[in-house]
Amino acid sequence: MNDAAPVGPASADLDRLEGRVAALARDVASVAASTTRPATVTDAIADTTASDVAVLRDRLDGALREAAAAVRRESATRELLEARIAAAEARIAALQSRLADLADKAAADAVRRTEMPATAPAPTPEPPTPALPPPAPVVDPPPAPASMPAIDPELQALASRLKDPAAGVRFTAVVALGGATSPLAVDLLVAAVRDRESYVRDAAVRALRRTGSLDAVPAVIRALRDTDEFVRWSARDTLRALTGTTLPFDPAASQADREAKARAIEQWWAKERGEKPGTSGPGGR
Repeated sequence: MNDAAPVGPASADLDRLEGRVAALARDVASVAASTTRPATVTDAIADTTASDVAVLRDRLDGALREAAAAVRRESATRELLEARIAAAEARIAALQSRLADLADKAAADAVRRTEMPATAPAPTPEPPTPALPPPAPVVDPPPAPASMPAIDPELQALASRLKDPAAGVRFTAVVALGGATSPLAVDLLVAAVRDRESYVRDAAVRALRRTGSLDAVPAVIRALRDTDEFVRWSARDTLRALTGTTLPFDPAASQADREAKARAIEQWWAKERGEKPGTSGPGGR
């Protein structure tokens, strides 16, 4: 028999059969040894020897049948495993095909989003309005000099909220400032255009549109270069609302195209305001 142990459920059966065959070999050796005894002993056990040989033959035949059955079971087990492997491979191929379809669909969706009409940009999702902290106690400011107007306490409170570490608090402050038209409110919104959160920057650009102040134009032009596409859409619409310009600018175009168009708009606005190209002008801090 092979030195390597069989693989599969029939391994234990084959080990057992090998043990039985070894035992039969020892019995045959014992019978052969008995034939070397004196003739008188051989005659006495002749009948017994023939009977033992018949028994050994039957046992050997039975062992061979069991070995054949074990081999058949091993073969059936191997076939079952091969069928399961084939089924698993087919399942993997189907999943790979499904994954490729999903990737193609995602790519097509991305292309459709970049080709969205310039007149109908996707609206910026409004974040949930967080609960506002209790308003800071209003302390009467010291009397202002006669040459300086008094600062509105409400604007002071909003200005402090624009410095809050919570983006939601800063967002609500920007929305509230959108209804004001004072120069201080415009200055606060221009500063908010540089906020670290994109949805706060977007809200600040749209709030500047409601102020109607041309002092906000340089900051709005700067927002045309924002890294967030939604902010760029809002900046383009605010710029057109404030100045009436129809100069082309595609917020979804390549960075090189956007930069060229933004530079052309800066030069146009500097000419409109009588400034040298590259200067920020009012509100362009």
